[in-house]
Amino acid sequence: MNKVYYYLVVLAMICIGATLKFANSHEAMPIGCDEFGYLNLARTIDEGTISNRPFLNELLDTLRKEGITEPEINWMVTPHAYHILPGTNTVINQYPPGTSWLLSLFPFEWRNLLFPLLTMLLLIVVPVFVSRNQLFSQWNYFDLIFPAFLFLVTVSTPFTTEMARVNSLAVTFGLLVAAGMTLRNKPLLSCFLIALTVNFRIANVLMVMPVLCFLPFISLKTVYGRKQNVMLLLKFGCLTILAVLPLLIYNYQLLGNPIASTYSVIDTAVNESGNFLHNLVYYLSPEHHWLRVHAVVLVCLIICCLIAKMKWVDLAKTISFPLLNYLFFGWHSVTMDYYPYASAMIMTGMVFGVILTIKFPEKFRMAAPVTGVLIAVIVLIAGYNKYKKKEHITFEEAKAKYAVLCKYDVVWCDLFSGTTEYVCHNNGFRFATSTLRARKITLQYLSNHSYSQVIIQSDVPMEASVIDSEIQGSGLEYIRVFDKNLGALIVIPGTNSNNSSTH
Repeated sequence: MNKVYYYLVVLAMICIGATLKFANSHEAMPIGCDEFGYLNLARTIDEGTISNRPFLNELLDTLRKEGITEPEINWMVTPHAYHILPGTNTVINQYPPGTSWLLSLFPFEWRNLLFPLLTMLLLIVVPVFVSRNQLFSQWNYFDLIFPAFLFLVTVSTPFTTEMARVNSLAVTFGLLVAAGMTLRNKPLLSCFLIALTVNFRIANVLMVMPVLCFLPFISLKTVYGRKQNVMLLLKFGCLTILAVLPLLIYNYQLLGNPIASTYSVIDTAVNESGNFLHNLVYYLSPEHHWLRVHAVVLVCLIICCLIAKMKWVDLAKTISFPLLNYLFFGWHSVTMDYYPYASAMIMTGMVFGVILTIKFPEKFRMAAPVTGVLIAVIVLIAGYNKYKKKEHITFEEAKAKYAVLCKYDVVWCDLFSGTTEYVCHNNGFRFATSTLRARKITLQYLSNHSYSQVIIQSDVPMEASVIDSEIQGSGLEYIRVFDKNLGALIVIPGTNSNNSSTH
C-alpha cells in the first residue's frame, strides 16, 4: 500500500469519526469562559467588535467619578473571558488569538461543531509532514502505533475532555508532538514548532527553554567553536521570535506593547512561597490525568533507553520539560489540572521519534497499514454509532433557548454572560464580581438612560432575596417573569425594549 494513500485514508476516517463522536458536545451555545472566549474572539476577528456598548465610556466615567475602583469595574461590565483594561475604557479578550484565528476560517455556524475535526487534522498532518522524509522511506512501527494513539485520543481522558470543548490545548497537540519527534535530530525545528504554540497558549514559551539542551553546541576552545555557538543561539532566538510574531503583533495592536499580557491580574498572579508546595501537591496528585500521561511516556522513554534506541543523556535532558513545567505552575496562583499538558505532549512526540527509527519486520510489513486502517475504521464506526444514538439540535435551535434574552440591552448573570452576547449580540454583565455600591450605580445609570435590563436569577451566585433587596435599594421598579429554559428572570424595563443596537 502506498504510504501517502494510507495516511490520507487514516486522516479522512479518523477526522470524520472524531467529528461525529463529539458532535453532541459542540452543538450547544458557549457557556462560561473558555468556549465563549475563543468563539467570540473568532467572531471579533471577522466583525471587529465584541458587542455594541454605546454607553460604556460614559458609564465608566460615572463609576470612576463616584470613587469606584478598577477591580470593582473590570469584571462587572464584561462577560466571561473579557475584562476592562485597567485605567482605560477598552474591553479586551484575555486569550491569545491562535485558536480563534483557526476557528475564524470556518463559517460562523460551524466553528464549534468542527473543532474536533480541526484538532485531529492538525494532530495527524503536522507530525506526518515534519517526519515525511524518514516516514515515507519504509514501513516502521510508527505506522502502527500512531493510529493506535489517535484512537486513544478519541476514547481516553484527558484527551477526550479537550476534544469535547473548544480550547487552546487540543489544537496544539499536533505541533507539540511534532516538536518532540524532531527534538533530538532537528532541535531548531522543534524550537520553532513549540514557539508556534505560544500563539495559542502563552505559558508554552517555557517549553522553548529546554530545547537549548538539545542544540549541537561545539567546543568553546576555538574561535570557530565560539562563533558557531553564537550563530546557533542567534538562529534559536530568531526562530522563536518569528514563531511568536503573530502574537506580538496582536498584542501591539491591542495594547500598544508587543510583550504586554492580555490576561488580567487574577490570571497572572504569582503564589506566595507558602502556597508553592500546596500547588505542587495538587498537580502531582495521581487523580490528575496529565500526570498519568507524563508517567506513561516517561516509562516508554526509559524502555527506549534500555533497548538502546535512545541515549540516557537525552532522557535526562527530556526530564527538564516536565520539571520546568511543574515548577512554574507550582508558583502560578491559579491552578488548573490541564496546565502542565505541554511537556506531556512533547515527551509523547519523543516516543514517536524513537519508534519512527524502528523498521517494521519485512515479512509482516503489511500488518502495519492493515491494522492502522482497521483502527481508523473503528474510530469512524464508533463516531457514527454515537452520533446516531444521540439527539441533535441545529445551530438555530441551540440559539432559540436563549432568544428571550435578546429583548434586553443588558443581561446580568454569570456563566450566561457570554452566551447572551454570542446569541443576541447584546451586553452580558456579571452581577457577583463586583460590590453593592458599584452595582447600584450601574443599575441606576442604565435605567436612567433607558436601557432595559434583566437578571437571570439562577445564574447569579447570590440569594434571590439579596438580589431583590439590592434592586429595591436602588429605587428601581422591576417585575419577575419565568422562562422555561432559564428560570426566573428579574426584568428592569427601560424605555426602549429592543436590543442595544437601536441606541
